[in-house]
Amino acid sequence: MEELKVRAKNLGEWVEGYFCVYRGIPQILVDESSWEPIDDIKTVGRYTGLCDKNGNKIFEGDIVSTKYKLGRGGYYVFEVYYNENLCQFALTINSGSYTKNKQYDWLKLTSLTANKVEVIGNIHDNKELLNEN
Repeated sequence: MEELKVRAKNLGEWVEGYFCVYRGIPQILVDESSWEPIDDIKTVGRYTGLCDKNGNKIFEGDIVSTKYKLGRGGYYVFEVYYNENLCQFALTINSGSYTKNKQYDWLKLTSLTANKVEVIGNIHDNKELLNEN
């Protein structure tokens, strides 16, 4: 059931578990007897079921870095998101010349690419990392 896990913020700290709404309050079930309320529903990110090259779990909203052959090659920074049209998690570049040309709006996030990326932050705490492309 690992695929159903989410991550969200409670009192400024990240909490992992299973998303639910109890008595109208969005919460995360951390274990069988522990519930944590979610301060900001916008911070909820689903677990992709994959880990990066260092063994860190990859969540929706994470920012990852990888050496990927775009143009001349080099290191690039991507945001992990869920692509509704493809029904799968994907990577997107949010800035730079590649998105202006619409050439690399998304790349599939698979176990093949996951073991080549490194989680370096997330869009809630480290949005400035997306400008590094």
